[in-house]
Amino acid sequence: MIKAPAPAPARGHKPTRLDGWKEIADYLDFSERTVQRRETNLRLPVHRLPGRKRDSVFAFPEELDRWLLENAALTEKARQEDRQWQDSAQGIVGEAPPTNFAPKTRNIWRGSSIAVGALILAGLLGFQFWPRRGSQPVQFKIDGKHLIIYDDGGRKIGHYLFDFDAIQGGAWPSYFFPAGLPSAIRDLDGDGDAELLVAITPAEGIGDANRLYCFDRRGNRLWDYQPAWALRYGSKEYAPPYSVDFFRLILESNAKTMIWVAAHQIPEFPSVLAKLDTRGKVLGTYWHAGHLGAIAEARIAGRRVILLGSTNNEYLSASLSVLDYENPTGFSPAVRDDYRCGNCPPGTPIRYIVFPRSELSRQLGAREMLREIRVRPSGEIELTISTESNLTKENPAQTFVLDSNFHLRRIDFVDGYVKAHNELQASQLVDHRVNLKREAEALKPILYWDGSRFAPMRKKRGP
Repeated sequence: MIKAPAPAPARGHKPTRLDGWKEIADYLDFSERTVQRRETNLRLPVHRLPGRKRDSVFAFPEELDRWLLENAALTEKARQEDRQWQDSAQGIVGEAPPTNFAPKTRNIWRGSSIAVGALILAGLLGFQFWPRRGSQPVQFKIDGKHLIIYDDGGRKIGHYLFDFDAIQGGAWPSYFFPAGLPSAIRDLDGDGDAELLVAITPAEGIGDANRLYCFDRRGNRLWDYQPAWALRYGSKEYAPPYSVDFFRLILESNAKTMIWVAAHQIPEFPSVLAKLDTRGKVLGTYWHAGHLGAIAEARIAGRRVILLGSTNNEYLSASLSVLDYENPTGFSPAVRDDYRCGNCPPGTPIRYIVFPRSELSRQLGAREMLREIRVRPSGEIELTISTESNLTKENPAQTFVLDSNFHLRRIDFVDGYVKAHNELQASQLVDHRVNLKREAEALKPILYWDGSRFAPMRKKRGP
């Protein structure tokens, strides 16, 4: 039985970025097929270039190392076993597990009686199909009312029966691209046994909300979570249900894991970030006037914080909340009463920033979402903001690079922004050619909440 997370493999010279499935697979000592399956099953941190085809991927070594540490089920022994059966295994999350695990027939006990041979064969069959003691979950499927959990050999080791036909929930809606997990199999409490976290919703009724469930490796339900607050913004009340969109797991120094859950009220905008412990107990909540898109951990001026990406409904633009890691509480600031929570727990974020909308966002009347946050070893913070629009097949997005004091360093546009602009211009939805220099200037200055209003961020003095 695994008692601690597997250490990251030793490296020589570490690259700053790995491009393509092959480089990622070589770094992890997996095959490309296994890496792709780990991304699907266990949310291996692989990123895709906006506006490119699906196979245009990259990864960062420091994130892969952290992923290895957080996945206790992937010890060196498990990785070796995985390489042995990966070419024949077919089961992935949401699909039927492999069924070709019949034992090989061996010509043994020559000259023995048929009865002895039958007993031996029966024993082999029983060993092959009976779950091993301490078998760990690596995949699951949902079939009607049944949740079925399998180990790395495709053997069923756990089961749970819902009282409704279930489907796996996830990010809502699809263009948010949240940097989180729709499901995860991890050793959450550091006891050597992995648990399954998954967002589930009833199959009937599109408007039904996702609820986050936690199961042990045998399929016993440990706890579930779904926010249930009725909030008041201005003169309007927003009642449950809330739907879990995604979550982020952060490993603590004591080998236990904190669970950060993002959810939104159906069908409107109030959203919440909740901090849960491994027993599902809520340790803190932060309420926001707009859907949430990304969660990241950082250390700013020696203080441990959570960086929360979102869309701000008051301005229809992307926003960033900086929250105290130990005690996330309060609600997002607003100028208008319609977007200021009247009955949320007291408190304000350490820092709250609103980013000006891009020209495409204004032209299309579309809101923007901060969908990816990356904290560099240098302390720089990279924030990728996308325009939510179904009028283009591309992903128009721009990246704001901030220093550790949240001063703007530069603005970059991804390839998808130019392609989307050209596409929309050809469709006569945009009336001019793209000019990135002019559009970058229009994205300045960024705004921050000074306690009473949104004020321009002062330019950093000196280098």
